[in-house]
Amino acid sequence: APDSRSTAIRSGPVFGWAVHLALSHDGKTIYYRPVGDQKRIVRRDLNGGPEREVCRVEGTLVQGFALSPDDSRLAVIARFDEGNTQYRTLMLVPATGGEPKEIFRPKKWTRELIWSKDGHHLICAINKEGGHQAELISVPVDGGEAQPFGIDVGPFDFLTMSPDGRHIVFK
Repeated sequence: APDSRSTAIRSGPVFGWAVHLALSHDGKTIYYRPVGDQKRIVRRDLNGGPEREVCRVEGTLVQGFALSPDDSRLAVIARFDEGNTQYRTLMLVPATGGEPKEIFRPKKWTRELIWSKDGHHLICAINKEGGHQAELISVPVDGGEAQPFGIDVGPFDFLTMSPDGRHIVFK
């Protein structure tokens, strides 16, 4: 609940100024993709100061991102359009800024993503062929093959993990 220490960064509707928000675990920094700028992720210190660019993705669109448990990296889903072909890629970028590095290119459309509690894996939903069904997979961030969880999630628009890392929740 708001109290005398609460501060509004911007007034008005959230989607009037940012898309895909992430708050650092210490609550001091917010990361977002500015509306109208589909290729950039910026950060802002909540104690004041200007926006600072974290990265610019050379793809068509930053579709989403998630901040690592230690606040050191952002995992980014980017969409690329090349002629009649579209593909998605998962990338890592230092949270303080830098060049995105591709870590995984799924064969099917990637949707939501979250970090494992230990920060060693990304958990994301990959569309299954021919519909709106999806399955959860685990992608090691330091290399290795993606592994399916064996869980079909159906159509959904939200994915999160419990604080202890034992449960994945989707709706």
